[in-house]
Amino acid sequence: MPHFDKHFTLDEANALLPRLQEIFRRVHDLVKEARGGRKPVFENPEKLTAGRTNGKQYKRTSPRPRNREEITKEINDLITEIADQGIVIQDIYKGLVDFPAFVNGEEVFLCYELSDGDRVRFFHAIDAGYAGRQPLPEDMD
Repeated sequence: MPHFDKHFTLDEANALLPRLQEIFRRVHDLVKEARGGRKPVFENPEKLTAGRTNGKQYKRTSPRPRNREEITKEINDLITEIADQGIVIQDIYKGLVDFPAFVNGEEVFLCYELSDGDRVRFFHAIDAGYAGRQPLPEDMD
């Protein structure tokens, strides 16, 4: 009996990757923003000399910083978008996800992380985890 209700074909998983990549890039930006890594943007009407404002006033042009609650809500909404599709999120920093699937009749995870590029290339047994990752069979490519 399968562990998951939803299973993906390789083509279905690959078709979802552009949106997953977009989501994870956004989540990474939001985490950076929450940690205070966002730098304000200033209008710069004249070139400045190093360490000086040349007596000019510069106004902040970036939007008001959002509070952590707003950022957290957006991150949660993005994560929910992924999970609601039946995709298992393993690591948001690596962009590591598993797609329940069948390979050679066995229920497995199609395993993808952002560094894998533009397509799913690996799978692993449900109980093996990332350490059990192996290349997809040739006949699936």
